Amino acid sequence: EHFTVYTFHNSDYYYQNGIYRLTGNSAGTDFSGMLVATEDPYKFRAYDVVRADGLDVVGGSGNVSVEPLDQRAMMMVVGTNGAHWMKYYDMGSQGTVRTESILDMDTISEGHILCSGNAHGDFFDGRGFVMKVDSTGDVVWCTKFANSSISLSVTGVVELADGTILACARAEWDVGFLLRLSGSGQLLSQKRYEPADGIPSVMDDFFRSDGDITLMTSNKLIGLDGDGNACDFVDSESIVASTSIPVVSNVLFSNSIIEPEFLPLTWEERVPQLEWTLDCSTTATLDKPQSMEPFAYWGPDGGSIQLVGTLQMTGVDRMVLYSIDGRRVRELTCCNNIDMRSEPDGVYILKLPEQKCIRIIKR
Repeated sequence: EHFTVYTFHNSDYYYQNGIYRLTGNSAGTDFSGMLVATEDPYKFRAYDVVRADGLDVVGGSGNVSVEPLDQRAMMMVVGTNGAHWMKYYDMGSQGTVRTESILDMDTISEGHILCSGNAHGDFFDGRGFVMKVDSTGDVVWCTKFANSSISLSVTGVVELADGTILACARAEWDVGFLLRLSGSGQLLSQKRYEPADGIPSVMDDFFRSDGDITLMTSNKLIGLDGDGNACDFVDSESIVASTSIPVVSNVLFSNSIIEPEFLPLTWEERVPQLEWTLDCSTTATLDKPQSMEPFAYWGPDGGSIQLVGTLQMTGVDRMVLYSIDGRRVRELTCCNNIDMRSEPDGVYILKLPEQKCIRIIKR
């Protein structure tokens, strides 16, 4: 088995004027290298790579002037003999300090490429974007996103089975979002991450395996259902979408074969080994679904919550009610009826034994 990786040299401030493609075998005995290089001031950084039509599509950013913080989003297509094309995308950030990058990509069903990233300028111009391009790098559509935060970055993007698009984003103070888009880039819905434990997680990327999609964050793996839903996300209206038409330009480059050089590397085994624990499951609803999983609905008095389903609880087990900001409201002996009349309107998380969570909305 062989692998391919891309890297860049950052000894000269942030960038060098080239990106390296390294291929090798799993045994570590056979390596080859390719340098895709340009002349100054074009200097690059690679963030992600996907496979399309037997070629690698590399996304990142690059300088367009001698100023180190004058960067545009960059994409190039590379094969075994080097790059086929390289393009810059001017995302329209405002100001003299501009940092624009493609952070994540996904190949989609119709042969096009989805990419997401940031388009940050000065004067509080800090937006994220999702963009679709065709196989030649031309823009099909581009949607930019802004909120009340100083900056927003769309760090991951993935196409769902129904053709809609799911994107994850992070704002200031590590506030996370899930955005649902139509296949033409229209914002359909948005949700903000409100963890029951009150510990924020930096939204990073999606991982797809056997049809299942997992959202990766700085400290959690969050499983998503087929519609892109997950626990601890609440409806939001803070993000505003707008269409955008990036200015695309070609970048001249050269391909050259290089001989990789290697240095010895030492490392320490992690002790103890990293372990994951189940935090919550999206089995909550205020409408009565046809399921044996635990769920909740409002009782006929309008002030109490009824718990039904297969509840693995005994009289000595405890369940804890949290406010959406992670505050512990009260602890209860496990039962099928919870009186909510003394609690103010808002969103609550009820944590059951075995780490199951149920969301309760009181209006």
